[in-house]
Amino acid sequence: MGGVLAAGLLLGTGLVQAALSEPVDGMVYDDVLDLCWLQDVGTSGPRNWGDAVAWAEDLVFGGHTDWRLARMSSTSPTQSITFCTSTNEEACRTSGNELGYMFFHNLTGDFPKTGNQGPFTDIPEFIWSGTEFSAVFAWFFVANGGGQLFVDKDLQLFGWAVRPGQCRAAPGRPEPIPAVGAWGLGVLGLLLMLLARARLR
Repeated sequence: MGGVLAAGLLLGTGLVQAALSEPVDGMVYDDVLDLCWLQDVGTSGPRNWGDAVAWAEDLVFGGHTDWRLARMSSTSPTQSITFCTSTNEEACRTSGNELGYMFFHNLTGDFPKTGNQGPFTDIPEFIWSGTEFSAVFAWFFVANGGGQLFVDKDLQLFGWAVRPGQCRAAPGRPEPIPAVGAWGLGVLGLLLMLLARARLR
């Protein structure tokens, strides 16, 4: 009852409970943004912004071809973004600041959030977003301290690829078996007990 009430209070205040899935074939699903993220953030290597955008769009990973760079706004180019903080979750989410949402609301703990964090590995200090500021500049995220800035597109930074929807196993490979929760174990135990009784009769 208390859990249901707590959930109701969270919904009533407009807060959203973020949840990242366990990694599946090198990918992690965010069920709030409905995005699949590469687990190894350093995969792209350092590139200028144009090359990072092209790398993500050409990426074939997990059997998927619809990858792109994570954004910091739902529109691009833009000279204004919603700067994510630990206290503006709803505004951060609805503005399309995907990198901000990841670092402020999905990954827990204090900055810096580089290296291995949560289910992710090799998070670099500076990460390109897919959001342009202008013809010359693009937005990037500072995983070392939470900064959301724009810089010359010629700089060599890393990109983080995402794709819409859930992370699925690559074609030809079986889907992972979902983890059985406590209620599932209880039901399984009950079925085994009934089966044992039936055999004793």
